[in-house]
Amino acid sequence: MNLLALVGLQLAALATLLLAAAGLGALALGRRPDEEALEWLAIRIALGLGLAGSLLGAAAAMGGLRRPVVLGLAAIAAVLGARRVGAAFAGPDRPDTAADARRAPLLALACALTPALVWGLYPPVAYDAAVYHLPYARAFAEAHRLVELPDLIFPVFPQLVEMLFAGMMSATGADTPTHLVQWSAVAAAALLLYGAGRRLFSARAGLWAAALWLAHPLVHYQAASAYVDATLALFVLLALCAWERWRERPEPAWLATAGAALGFAAATKYLGLLW
Repeated sequence: MNLLALVGLQLAALATLLLAAAGLGALALGRRPDEEALEWLAIRIALGLGLAGSLLGAAAAMGGLRRPVVLGLAAIAAVLGARRVGAAFAGPDRPDTAADARRAPLLALACALTPALVWGLYPPVAYDAAVYHLPYARAFAEAHRLVELPDLIFPVFPQLVEMLFAGMMSATGADTPTHLVQWSAVAAAALLLYGAGRRLFSARAGLWAAALWLAHPLVHYQAASAYVDATLALFVLLALCAWERWRERPEPAWLATAGAALGFAAATKYLGLLW
């Protein structure tokens, strides 16, 4: 595959992943009355990534992890995502949701994470990714189902994010798109930190929260690799934000979101059990 084709595949896969995640998240958690558009988007992407991994895991358990199934589910979710994202951003402008206030953070985030997006075009070389994260995904994608892998250094492991990797491999036939799962998690976490900080304290607090997250070199390394730690961090952050939302306004949907997010965290890595 030449470089131009690889870049096109990567960008198409990223757009589909983000829209599909937003669509699934929006289906599970409708628009709440006090949500700003960027925070809405981050919460739905985070929730949607967990739901997508769960759906792919269910498909793999039934031997249905095949390209037509994965592409069909992704296309339906992406169309739903595009409609709901458009509706979330097209509401009447208020001082806290003006177009400029939304555009500037998105532009800054895109600039900050462009190096990681380019880095992610390189073949996977990270140790954990090469030793077990991607071998899990490759085996599931090739067998179209969950299989035992006793020869791996960790034959049993929480595998929600590996199911996302397997879905990306099944849909694209390549391994570099697996890096986009972590990239999306890093981006969604930055937006969620910005939105929560802005809502709870001030716009400056939100900017500092997102900036401190993106200032760490390890975050960018994670965003360009097939690891699972940034996705784990996103699920835990979603749980904390949903829990605080429930404390502010005791709606069952927020409590259910917090519980689901912690379930996703535990299904990503054993450290999620601590939360």
